Amino acid sequence: MNQRAPLKYPGSKQLMMKRLLRHLPKKGDVLIDVFTGSASVPLNTEYKEYHLNDANTDLISLYRFIQHDVSTFIIESRKLFNTSTNNPEFYYSVREKFNQSQDNTERALLLLYLNRHCFNGLLRYNSRGIFNTPFGRYSSPYYPEKELKHFAEKLEDATFYNMEFSDFLYEMEDRFTGRDMKCQCYVDPPYIKHDEQTQVFTQYTANGFSLNHHRALNKQLTDNRAMYDKVLVSNHEGKRLKEIYKGAVKTVRFRVPRTISSSVTKRTSAPEVLLYY
Repeated sequence: MNQRAPLKYPGSKQLMMKRLLRHLPKKGDVLIDVFTGSASVPLNTEYKEYHLNDANTDLISLYRFIQHDVSTFIIESRKLFNTSTNNPEFYYSVREKFNQSQDNTERALLLLYLNRHCFNGLLRYNSRGIFNTPFGRYSSPYYPEKELKHFAEKLEDATFYNMEFSDFLYEMEDRFTGRDMKCQCYVDPPYIKHDEQTQVFTQYTANGFSLNHHRALNKQLTDNRAMYDKVLVSNHEGKRLKEIYKGAVKTVRFRVPRTISSSVTKRTSAPEVLLYY
């Protein structure tokens, strides 16, 4: 059975985990996760070492808090989950507090509340780094205590990084080149915007993720392919995919459910691809 992540997350690989693990080894020496997002992949695999990166500082602060002191995190964050906190007025006051706070510990606690109460769990930031996802209007937001405890136990020894993907990949190159360990590299960047009609979400951080970011990622993975046992990239099907990810030597296609649409009736399956380098 799949282990669920503590956070709701657009683009989470939870719904395609069984298929993904047909291609990514479930067990091994080292898993390098370049865009760890919800951390669904490390939560559902068994590696001796986990090196997990995300450019979203708030996300990594939350994960480090859970990892180091899950008991305190649960005690403090649970206070924000009750009937009196599930309304627009309270939500927007917490969102304002979050955006004004400079304290990573406070922001981590507030982020769980925002994630579980906001629209579709979108961790969306504008170009000034302001979290701006609206209230989600759920009848009873779920408090993920079981998932938090499992996360803390499972990823107790994981190393979390808060870096841009290029810096992180250089860091991994320095760390593992010459070491006698098999490194699997899983890469799940924001989806490519193939044209003006393509609806994708890229604002996980203030900087977003452009086509040039995708091109730079392809080049770096191609240049450093030799240091990894396997490199797999997830994205969705579209006309720009082959032009951008030129280094891929094999493409696997399948369909997965989409959960990000505002209309439940529009949440149909969509073409997903897995690129082998």
